[in-house]
Amino acid sequence: MQKRNRNKIIISSLVILGALLILVGSFGGAEQKSQSYSEYTEELEGKIEDFLKKVDGISDAEVIITLEEYSVGEEYTGSFLGDEDSTSASLPKVRGVAIACTNGDDYKVQMTVTEIVSKYLGISTNRIKIVSKK
Repeated sequence: MQKRNRNKIIISSLVILGALLILVGSFGGAEQKSQSYSEYTEELEGKIEDFLKKVDGISDAEVIITLEEYSVGEEYTGSFLGDEDSTSASLPKVRGVAIACTNGDDYKVQMTVTEIVSKYLGISTNRIKIVSKK
């Protein structure tokens, strides 16, 4: 009789431990996903900033990108940065881009930058805002 109670306690403990591990793992996954969003955004912003500094009439640029969030039911695995293990992961869509650059109030610079960013990110031009940088 004591052996049966002892087995029940062990099995119950293992079930509770398993549930706790699943719960803790799901919180860690959400943190990793947020970190990946941030890393992905920073990488895109940096690439665009570096390229824009090479464009005639722009000596300095700052870029802010906002991404669309995945819905709660959507599944995500891996990293947005192209890890070999994450080939099934899809990239988040860009919601909008704000750019502050030298000569950003010049119409020709605005058109050039808008076209570059639109083509690079695959977004429509109405999702891009360019302003002059002080």
